[in-house]
Amino acid sequence: MALPSTRLLTTLAALAVASSYASPARASFMITGDPVADSVTGNPDSWYFAGNSLKYTKYIRGDGNFSFDMYRAQFLVSQASGLGGTGWLPGDSVIAMGGVIVNTAPAGFSNPTAGDPVNSNLTQHVRIVSKFTNTTSGFTPSGIAFAPDYGNGHGSFSAGDGGVGSILIATTTDTGLMTQQVTTAGAGVLTLAGINERWAGGVSSISSQHARFIYTIDTMGDSDPTNDRLRSWEVLLNRDSLIRALTPPMASPNTTAPDWDGYWNQGLQRGTNDFTDALNFHSPAPPTLVALAAGAGLLGLGRRLRRAIA
Repeated sequence: MALPSTRLLTTLAALAVASSYASPARASFMITGDPVADSVTGNPDSWYFAGNSLKYTKYIRGDGNFSFDMYRAQFLVSQASGLGGTGWLPGDSVIAMGGVIVNTAPAGFSNPTAGDPVNSNLTQHVRIVSKFTNTTSGFTPSGIAFAPDYGNGHGSFSAGDGGVGSILIATTTDTGLMTQQVTTAGAGVLTLAGINERWAGGVSSISSQHARFIYTIDTMGDSDPTNDRLRSWEVLLNRDSLIRALTPPMASPNTTAPDWDGYWNQGLQRGTNDFTDALNFHSPAPPTLVALAAGAGLLGLGRRLRRAIA
């Protein structure tokens, strides 16, 4: 269904969510402005649909054969979240991408059975790797019409494919305190990512406070937590928080930050070669973001408007 030409911007979503680093009293994270961004739950299927990761023209590279539907959204922070006592301020612009696992074969490829079986690499050690950018020419899909075992698209963050100002937010499965493997305990909890980087002629680390991620799990029909698998996820990046951190002392173009118009790169990774990078973009322009007063909510509107031409 195509998006209506004029979007109804009379919704306020206010969802209390927990943070793994917040105080025992759960922080209130309030969002508003975009009727599609009607919740932060770990399942983005009410956001703008951006295609499937293994679809020809979306798939970039990697032989992990992870199949997931991609989504994106942007919205405003309507009041200070208090998450970790850091600077998510009222009026801040937040962009977000996410995915939902789907167990379907690649679409549009000449030989869709090459490589690992679809989602066979989906273990508790899968990593969520989200690369935000403001360019439409950096990350590019594979130009080879074979199955995703042979992708030749441009998806490398460290090589600068995302351009100046691109941001990488990734979970890690390293041992110790930074372990972020998929678990029942971690599901539904807004969490700081283990890897936060920016590219501007080279890779540099940035504060973990600019981004959050949250996910849901599939228990696979049993009570054994070791069988839990990732079902869906959302990654949020606060543009304004990032820009405030970059200026001063950095000067233009070092203040460049990702935005809605960018062709983002959503990836899942199990190991060095077992990964899938896919192009997350949505053609129609986003709505004008408007901060509304509390109580003006029309929750569920986003679900009626969500799917559009990807």
